[in-house]
Amino acid sequence: MKSSLVVVVTIVAASFILNNPVIAQTSPSSTEAPKTGWPSLNPGGGYPEDLRLKQKRSECRKQAKTQKVSFLNRRRFIRDCMSH
Repeated sequence: MKSSLVVVVTIVAASFILNNPVIAQTSPSSTEAPKTGWPSLNPGGGYPEDLRLKQKRSECRKQAKTQKVSFLNRRRFIRDCMSH
């Protein structure tokens, strides 16, 4: 009798936990359009700021490579180059 009661209580508790609408994921209610990183879809026309930073970082990496900056000092060199 006790074991069947435990089984029934366990099943009821599990079904309540698994069917709880609070736990279920819902979609965000944002009305804003998602921002895109493509230049052709950018309303300003030019490249977004993040692409400019990526290009600058790429140039700084190339400079570090041509100057043969050691692996341990390269991060500092790129950080300093990005600030200029």
